[in-house]
Amino acid sequence: MEGEVVKKLAPKLGISVPSTIKKALELMRMCDARCTNLSSLGVQGSCKAVLCLELAASCQDQPVNKDVAVRLSGVSKKVYSNALQTLGRMLDVQPKANVKDLCVQFGCIGAAELAKDILHRYQDELQTKVSDADISQPMFPAAAVYASAK
Repeated sequence: MEGEVVKKLAPKLGISVPSTIKKALELMRMCDARCTNLSSLGVQGSCKAVLCLELAASCQDQPVNKDVAVRLSGVSKKVYSNALQTLGRMLDVQPKANVKDLCVQFGCIGAAELAKDILHRYQDELQTKVSDADISQPMFPAAAVYASAK
């Protein structure tokens, strides 16, 4: 039943990649196993499916229109944002921080290209010096945005 809801909502959110839909279905199953009472978050009906689709898309670096997601979820924007953060923590799924999203969040869209260049240069430099460095940590894009905006 819930799998059908996810498959019907995915195209409305602009998600067409099968691996993202599979990830959303996996998150739905994990949610059923770990989160017994989501109604305390204000999550009912299709909201859980929309949340799982957005979390799956963010894991695979696919864009999702937040306004459409909020409209499809049937809850207010504030409830949706809180539920998304809470569900992400409960399922151990945190959206990756990327340069573009950080620039939009902090209102410095003009610095996005410079921040990407800084991040790539830092990644190249770090890989030559330290072979096992993990550049996927959110502090690296944040530092690049900070340096470019400064």
